[in-house]
Amino acid sequence: MILSGRSDNNREHAGVGFLISPACRASIYGFCQASNRFVAIKIRASGGKVAIISAYALQSQRPYDERCNFFPELKQFWQSISVNGSKFIFGDFNSRIYTRFPGEESIIGDFFFKNHAIYLRPDLNRLLLIEMCSACGLQATNTFIDLPDDKLVTFRAPGTAPMDTVSPSKFAQLDLLLAPVSDINGVIHIETNRSMALASHHYLILVELQVEIDKRNQPCHMQDHFDVHALNDPRLASEFSASMTTCMAKLRDNNANHVSNIENMQSQFRDAYATACKHVLPVIKARPKQKWISSSTLKLIDQRNFARGECNWTLEKELHTLIRKSAACDKWQFLFNMAEGGSWDAVKLFRQLSTIKQGRLRSLSGKFVSSEEGAETLAEYLEKVQWAVRPDAILPDRPSIWAPLPVNELPITTAEVQKAISKLKCKKACGIDDIPPECFKALACSTDGLNLITELCQLCWQSRNVPKD
Repeated sequence: MILSGRSDNNREHAGVGFLISPACRASIYGFCQASNRFVAIKIRASGGKVAIISAYALQSQRPYDERCNFFPELKQFWQSISVNGSKFIFGDFNSRIYTRFPGEESIIGDFFFKNHAIYLRPDLNRLLLIEMCSACGLQATNTFIDLPDDKLVTFRAPGTAPMDTVSPSKFAQLDLLLAPVSDINGVIHIETNRSMALASHHYLILVELQVEIDKRNQPCHMQDHFDVHALNDPRLASEFSASMTTCMAKLRDNNANHVSNIENMQSQFRDAYATACKHVLPVIKARPKQKWISSSTLKLIDQRNFARGECNWTLEKELHTLIRKSAACDKWQFLFNMAEGGSWDAVKLFRQLSTIKQGRLRSLSGKFVSSEEGAETLAEYLEKVQWAVRPDAILPDRPSIWAPLPVNELPITTAEVQKAISKLKCKKACGIDDIPPECFKALACSTDGLNLITELCQLCWQSRNVPKD
């Protein structure tokens, strides 16, 4: 994925983005674009998710008011990213460190590219960066690893060769890795590679993080591949509920040291659902969308779906080409068999284009209008009904007539959860968590499954929050 430029028509050479390897593609959970200056990506990892933010600060030559707005916006964006794992900020902050003042030991380490000879103006990006790091509890990880100066510098001045002797007048340390104090141990190593050829005055920085990527072989949208409607069978629903509660118990035992919060429980709930679907539910076979598709083509489609689930992109591309060729042969054979009978009626019916049925409009008086008056009738409706200015309906400030309705603030009970689940309708689209209503109905059939859902609802009720994913 690459993100660059601006959202408006004003062109500017500013952009941030990510290049993701095919092996890591299946672990990407989310992508959040805030502006052309910072963007975030979420990656699935063992026991949770990891967020990486790419930032690009304004240069020191830009107006001070614009630079003052960037760092508070980045701070707000950092706080809005919710993951139950580590968070890191990579980027060009256009902030030379120069030196370390008393009180900055928790933000800047002992190993940074120094320049004590320059006078520090009060409007430099450096002070804005230190203020943001102090408010968010971040550390410049580059400065806590003992490296020579040629491994610390990240920028060379225009006209300077990449491999020139490092000096404060021609080189600087502008690109930093910011990490919370609690996650700094996850940064194994970081250094600058000056020998890598880049069409930029910035050098390539190699970072090694201690993050275990959760390699998922199945696509995220599992309900497209598993027959969740089979949970209407009471025997299968009971087996599904038992499998999911068992898997949930194992996930809790493996993450006993983690703090129990909404995000952790939601992530475990989704993983348990994926495991239960894989063990219990039947896989949906490919069905022909056109009458001429043969069984051999459907077999190729099943093979392509399996290759896609295994993240074998080369095989998926080859099977996709074979599917198109096989579908074309099936269509030719279908037309040949139709014409072989000597009657062209079926061919004419096959080639007949579908017509769009359009309903007749009624005027405001309730009478049908002709197609010539359709535009005027619709415009009159929008003007007088849809977009009409309505009178102010705000009541004056006066005491209420009746006493306030009682609100039950007691903990959520299993009976309330059972009643809410019974009102869910099957065969409805699920939300962003990819868990269909059939799953909750199946869990409600057993006491353990119902207690599991009640615990999640109670956690949301007590914390006054809901999962973001």
